[in-house]
Formats: sequence, C-alpha cells, structure tokens
Amino acid sequence: MKIDLIITTYNRPENIVKLCEEAKICKPSPNKIIVVDSSENSNDYLENDENITYIKSSHKNQPYQRYLGSCLSTADILCFFDDDISILDTHIFEKIYNVYNGNTNIVAVGAKVKYNDNVKNNRSKLFKFISMLTGVPLSKNGEVNIFGQENPFKIISTTNVEILHGPIMSFKKSIFGDLITNNFLSIFEKRWAIPEDKFISFSASRKGLVYKINDFLVVHPPNKSTYFSNVKDFEARVIYSRLWLAINIGKSKKYNNVFIYLMFGYYLFWRLLITGINSILFSKIQFEKFKGNLLGLKRIIQYGFNYQKITPGIDWKIEIENDIKTFYK
Repeated sequence: MKIDLIITTYNRPENIVKLCEEAKICKPSPNKIIVVDSSENSNDYLENDENITYIKSSHKNQPYQRYLGSCLSTADILCFFDDDISILDTHIFEKIYNVYNGNTNIVAVGAKVKYNDNVKNNRSKLFKFISMLTGVPLSKNGEVNIFGQENPFKIISTTNVEILHGPIMSFKKSIFGDLITNNFLSIFEKRWAIPEDKFISFSASRKGLVYKINDFLVVHPPNKSTYFSNVKDFEARVIYSRLWLAINIGKSKKYNNVFIYLMFGYYLFWRLLITGINSILFSKIQFEKFKGNLLGLKRIIQYGFNYQKITPGIDWKIEIENDIKTFYK
C-alpha cells in the first residue's frame, strides 16, 4: 500500500516549496509528491525538481485540482494538503498509513489541524442557542447536521466522523473518483459554494468509515481567507451551499424532500429577516449581507445545481484530458 501526496496551490510559490521540502524529510516520505498549480506563473524550482511531479491546472478550482492530481497518482492512498500548512510530525504519513492498514473498511483519514491565528471563539452559548432556533439544527457527536455543520455545543473528539477538514485529508484512490461529480466541479468553478472539503469527506463517509486522528499533525498559519473579502459574495455562497449540502446530505440520510426544503426555507427566512432588520437599523455591511442572501437564492432559482446550466460548454472530462496531455508534452 503506497501513499501519494497531492498539494493544490495558487500563488504561494514560497509556501509550496517549503511544504514540499518538509514532506521529503518525513519518515517515511510519500511515494510521490504531486503539485497541482493554478498560479498565473509556473514555479520553476518545483518544475525542475526531479522528485516532484509538477502539473499546471487550467482551472483555479480546488476540487478540479484535487481530481487532476489524482489522475497522475498510481498509489492506493491519496493524501491532500493545502499549500499554506506546515508539517508538525515527521511521521505523518506513517500514522495515516497505519490507520488504513488496520481496518479495510476505512476509506478516508484526516487529522487535527493546529491553527496559529490566536483567535478564540467568543460566541456565547446563548448565541449558539439562538442560531439553533433560527434554523441551525444540532447533530450527534462526530456527525453533521443537514447543512453540513458540526454541533457547536460539543467538542468533537471521536475518531469516527462524517467530515474532515481541507488542510489535511486522505482517501482511498479506489473511491475518490466517485466523489468528484460534474455538478461539484461546476459549482466551484463559479465560486458559488463552500466548503468543498466537507462535501468530499461526507460523500466518502457514505462509502465506508471516515477516521480522524486526534493528534495535531499539521499547523495552519494565520492566513486571511479570500472567502470573506466580499461580504455580499460570501453570504451568497453560504445560502447556495446550505441547500446544496442539504439536498446531498438529506438524500444520503434518507430525509424526505419536503422536510429538506422546509428546513432550508426556515433557515433562509431567518437570515433574510435578521440581515434585513440589521441593514435598516445598523450598517451598510448588514445590507450587503441581505443582498448576498438574495443573490444566493437567485442562483438557486435560476441555475439550481445543474452543471450544464452553471458552466455551459465545459466538458470536465475533456478539460482533465487536455491538462494531462499538456503535462506529458
């Protein structure tokens, strides 16, 4: 059983080189290090490193990059890193390997991520309780609710979980291709949704066991996420994602369609009411959030989750084939 490391990167040339060097000195190191780069410029250092498989992606689309990297792998296990982390434990790949080796029913393995942002969750229990009353249902320990959210009242310490977190995830290659659908690729091509890591890992949990190692194996620096740079766009992503996740999670958990849409409608009602009132009483930012909620709803009504409507003219199979052909030239 072999492990290949796949790192998706975008415009972080120094970070990605440092991470690759860290991976090389792990004990043992991965069978192959594959870097999928969607940056405007090529990384000459990695491109000329004979120990790195370096491929350019024609799409700035992380799920697409993950899938493109998987196509170049011949290993049994695909381990995915974000490009802005650092490795804390040089035995990281050994620990991941041992989990798979000990249980044939396990299809995905992740680990805890140490965040060095010094930001504490100051939201009170009252705030979380109000969130629940306004459409955010609770979930069992290790599971997620219909909107893909973990229970805010519980510390998830169990090893058997339904979702993993993007900075470090791994999957059996035999099931990974089934997790990346055309609709999924199109939604993230348009940057209409979050979070892709939850969708991939939850989909994997329907095919076998998903295991989280309760050790800090990587650290995430305080990099500012581009998700929050535009308030209106972020809120639109949240609304669009909530229904997208609810449909997929609800279907797998055998929820009735009427229940799924009622839950989403209740959630949307409160988001529109709260941001609408706040936009009148408080600030322009709240008005931008209100407009974002409406934009997310507009996208749902106009496009749904059909890749042929969202990205007309794109055949994802051909896109992958073209990028691979370019790599081998």
